[in-house]
Amino acid sequence: KTESDFLNILRSGQKMNFPIFPEARKYDIDGKTILAFRFESSPHKPIFFSSINNTFIRSGSGDRHASDTEIAAMYRDQMFGFKSEENVAGTSFADISPVSLETYRNHVRYYNPSFPFKDFSDIRFCEQIGIIRKGELNFAGLLMFGKRESVRLHVPNFWIDYMEIPGTSYNDATVRYSFRMQEQDNIWESFQAIVQRLRLYTDSPFTTTSSMASPEDDSELYALREGLINFLAHADYFSSMHPVIRIFSNRIEFNNPGRFMVDMEHLRNRIQSNPRNPGIIFRLVYTEICS
Repeated sequence: KTESDFLNILRSGQKMNFPIFPEARKYDIDGKTILAFRFESSPHKPIFFSSINNTFIRSGSGDRHASDTEIAAMYRDQMFGFKSEENVAGTSFADISPVSLETYRNHVRYYNPSFPFKDFSDIRFCEQIGIIRKGELNFAGLLMFGKRESVRLHVPNFWIDYMEIPGTSYNDATVRYSFRMQEQDNIWESFQAIVQRLRLYTDSPFTTTSSMASPEDDSELYALREGLINFLAHADYFSSMHPVIRIFSNRIEFNNPGRFMVDMEHLRNRIQSNPRNPGIIFRLVYTEICS
């Protein structure tokens, strides 16, 4: 009866804000009956009893009330892969930076010449790659190519914080930092600026293809560019935290806001594409990385 009552409460959705379906087992240990319930991590967080104020997070060895910011992050995780696809009310093609779009299209023409929409008009190109629907930009398109004032209006916290620190830590740095990137208009402008800085920290041997063109370095710079693209595609741009890149004298750190959504147990033994922001479209340019 105890087991049945407990499961009925969890499954009914009357006490909890979302039905919960744990695995139940019964054990006999030293003459005692032990009821055990195994709970999978829910994709519908926050899960709470009666009131959202009863949302808790595990911190250290205890459970503590979740802050408003932590609860908001849980709701965004429910929209993982969808939030950036939402249309932004009141936006239009006029909110796109023409310079950002043109340099991006030049990259597509150079790196992906077989792309079928590469010669479409700007508006049709944006419609075909999925960043304009019914005349409005979605968040991915706005963040990727938007004018600065448009991005700040709808995503006020947008900023990719890149800093070079001359030391192995903040404490032993000779100065607080030797370079800090100015705020860029959008993700595409940030990407181009950061790649140019990363070139300073990689070996870039000169080689040529059969056409005598000099390709990108396919070792250190390739790895860093791949890391940067994943970093930008997975950031939670609606968090109060910023995506952060720190260049120390002995390492490069990429730190993103947002929960890691891929199962860590199987991360290294399977290929699993699960981007937070699928509409942030580096794959059209760097197909060898994003395929």
